[in-house]
Amino acid sequence: RDEIQRLMTRIDVATSKVEEHKNARRDHEQALAAEKLFGELSSRLSSVEIDCEKAAMMSEPLAKVLNTEPDAISAAEIRESREALRIALATLAPTSRLISGKLAGLKGSMRKKMQELQDRAEASQALVDKAQQTVEEAQSRAAAGPILKQAADRIEKVEEVLQEMRETEAPFLMGIEVMPADESGEVLQKMDKSAALAQATLADAHKFISLKLVEVGRLAEGAANAAKRELEKGKQQVEAGLGRVRAFQEDTVKRKRQNLVVLVKEKIEEAEAAVLRMKEAGSDLPILDAGSLDEALERALATELEAQNAVTAARRELQQRQQELRPHEGTSPDALKNNSELLRTKVRVQYMEAELNKFRKAAKGFEERIKVGKSLTITSALLQEAEGQVERL
Repeated sequence: RDEIQRLMTRIDVATSKVEEHKNARRDHEQALAAEKLFGELSSRLSSVEIDCEKAAMMSEPLAKVLNTEPDAISAAEIRESREALRIALATLAPTSRLISGKLAGLKGSMRKKMQELQDRAEASQALVDKAQQTVEEAQSRAAAGPILKQAADRIEKVEEVLQEMRETEAPFLMGIEVMPADESGEVLQKMDKSAALAQATLADAHKFISLKLVEVGRLAEGAANAAKRELEKGKQQVEAGLGRVRAFQEDTVKRKRQNLVVLVKEKIEEAEAAVLRMKEAGSDLPILDAGSLDEALERALATELEAQNAVTAARRELQQRQQELRPHEGTSPDALKNNSELLRTKVRVQYMEAELNKFRKAAKGFEERIKVGKSLTITSALLQEAEGQVERL
């Protein structure tokens, strides 16, 4: 049994030695084939390296421009560099895959030679990757330029409309908060239009910048970050402008309320002047004799009609302006002050209407007095005529 065991051990050792040389022929054939392929791959890789170096060289001017004058990037240079990169990548990728596939089954010196080819291919890939990054950055900068220019133009337009909006407010900024109604109405109308135009322009600019922020996010990282900073700055400027427009519109509403109150006060003052003339015209009526009372009463009634028309116009103005003020009612000090002014104005209208009623009653009395006087005159004349006839008889 021991002898058999020793024989088995010797057989195992012999078997292992045979196994070592079992694939010697196959390995030798692979090595011969690899040797032949190595020459082809080496020649092919040399051509690929030339294409990669050409692409890298064509991207170098773009890299210099990016560092010195990003705005001077040439679209033609970008196109040429991209074409060179396309050619290099089209040949490098399959060559690298072929080298990697052949390397897996090789041993010994041939594996070492094939590994050197793979290292060269990887170096070419790194060179191309760097060139591609430069070209993409340049292309992104070139794409970002027009976007930033358009955004700058819109922001410039925003500043123009904001300046125009502020200029419409100039009469109020001169310290004249209360102007004649006609003048202030025209100014307020201009302020309304300019604020609406500014708001529309700002909203359009804000929308444009928001869309372009999404668009530049797709660009290369360096160009995208720089463009985003500029666009964010512009967006903040537009948002600040929207805040100024809102404040301007609030001031316009306040001034509108003041203007409406002024319009009503002007009508009230006109009506009060007409009522005063009516009272002056009727003040002498009680002391006039019958001969002059008729003519004086006629003049007084003419002033009463004028006063009535003025008071009616004042009441209509008051009602209309109250309707216009109602949508803007609030609890601010200015709103409460304007409401208080309107209440006092309403009381003044009621007082004038009372004066008109009072005058009408007095005028009616004078009319009756004139009628009675005329009747007495006629009766007296008839009586005298009858007396004359009696005397003749």
